[in-house]
Amino acid sequence: MAYGNDSIFLAVPATGIAEFPATASGNASPAATIAPSGLKYPGGIAIDVSVTPPVIYQVDYTGNALYVIQTAGLAPYLTAAGVTTISGAATGLSGPLDVLVVH
Repeated sequence: MAYGNDSIFLAVPATGIAEFPATASGNASPAATIAPSGLKYPGGIAIDVSVTPPVIYQVDYTGNALYVIQTAGLAPYLTAAGVTTISGAATGLSGPLDVLVVH
């Protein structure tokens, strides 16, 4: 998932979300790693840039969960300011693959 011209976000199993500068090349290390940790099988990522700082939405396929990640800082050095997990039988989440933010 690309965020403007500043960052590229990649979901990393059991780690969270790795944030790379858009200019990264070759064997580049992430600029930051953003919670949640313990992603079992990460699916799609959506970034809501209509709010400042942006909010990241991350689904977990085998965890049957949606993470709502409040961020702080500026790209490409965002950090997690808080994480809300939406999961459980009442949600109806079963193997979510992607997420979309619509305004």
